[in-house]
Amino acid sequence: MHNQNVTKRCRRITNEFDDNGIAGSQKVCNSQTKLRDFFRDREDLLKYEAETSFAADIKLTDNEQLANKIIMKAKEDEFQAGLFQPHQFNPARHIFEALNDIKQSKLFQIIQKMPKGGILHAHTKALCSTSYVVSLTYWPNLWQRTSTNNSNDILEFVFSRNQPTNDDNDSTWRLVGDARTEIGAEKYDEIIRNMFTLFDKNVNPLIQFKDVNDVWSHFEGIFNKLWPILEYAPVFKAHYKHALTEMQADGVQYLEFRGHVSKLYDLDGNKYNEEEIMEMYVEALDEFKRDNPSFIGSKFIYSPLKKNSNKTIAKYIDIVSRVAMYVLAHY
Repeated sequence: MHNQNVTKRCRRITNEFDDNGIAGSQKVCNSQTKLRDFFRDREDLLKYEAETSFAADIKLTDNEQLANKIIMKAKEDEFQAGLFQPHQFNPARHIFEALNDIKQSKLFQIIQKMPKGGILHAHTKALCSTSYVVSLTYWPNLWQRTSTNNSNDILEFVFSRNQPTNDDNDSTWRLVGDARTEIGAEKYDEIIRNMFTLFDKNVNPLIQFKDVNDVWSHFEGIFNKLWPILEYAPVFKAHYKHALTEMQADGVQYLEFRGHVSKLYDLDGNKYNEEEIMEMYVEALDEFKRDNPSFIGSKFIYSPLKKNSNKTIAKYIDIVSRVAMYVLAHY
């Protein structure tokens, strides 16, 4: 049957191009036949892959099919708009330029409301939005160390009831609340926001960094300044719990995140060990699940730096063993 169909197609093409002569007609016939065969075989292959893919046997309900049409319509509209104005096509733009437009798009807003299986790769220090990180600087007893030559050059943060001591004359400590009051909350928050993100609205993102090493240096610098804030025990627990809240709002039902368990501190000078840190994680998760029973859960993956000596790696293994035994014994 296939050969007969090919012959028929060749005859039709030959008649259409009869004016070109026999040789030209045969050439067109062979070319057209190969092209048509390719698309037919391609269609068969795509159909086979769709039929054998994961969950291919699930039949959508009428409402689910309607929802799929709405989603695909929003996707197609966005794609067609991009064909007419390629410079405004979000997937083709730098993420710093397109992020706000993406969030305002109909397609994103639909997807945001849909349930997601889970986030399987996240990091302790980067779980929350920048807006929430900025809000942490409103907590009481937070101090900042700044350069004596530039009060806007914030070198580090720490929580303390009393002014921290300083080992040099090139910087000074002051309460964040005082610094914010002095220059105004809006200006101060903008400084903090720029400090804790790579994005700078005043700089062209295409020329902001000279190479990947420059980006990575800035990226690491963000978390070096942020971590002393997150190491404060009350903030640590609140930060994790708020991360779950933000994910729930995005329809995420499960989280796997990685990090290390450096000791936390509080205003009374207490230091919290690895077992106590795990207890905070478990308590925060239990509290969140009580209020949000549809949330499945989360998993912490102990992931310290790998470039270390055998002695240090052995210490890490001991930490994991102790924490695992503690969790199993108490939960």
